[in-house]
Amino acid sequence: MDYKEVGRRIRVLRKNKHWTQEVMAEAANISLSFLGHIERGTRKASVETLVAIANVLETSLDRLLRSDLTHPERPTIDPENLKKLQTATKMLNEIQQELA
Repeated sequence: MDYKEVGRRIRVLRKNKHWTQEVMAEAANISLSFLGHIERGTRKASVETLVAIANVLETSLDRLLRSDLTHPERPTIDPENLKKLQTATKMLNEIQQELA
């Protein structure tokens, strides 16, 4: 795992929220020093700490770790298209049941 890249992503997301390291560290319940190390990639964070950071940043672990994943990111479906897909799936299932 590229901890420097993970730390860079955390820093970017934190700065996008206009948070200082102090604010972020307190929200994630970790020390300011440890957050600095995480952002620089000089210390490894546990899964629990990464989950806390992801929750505070309102993101997912895969977004923090994405360069380390072996599969490409999945496209997201907006809620309106998801509803249409669910309706179409339901209709197809009903047709299949009528034909059976």
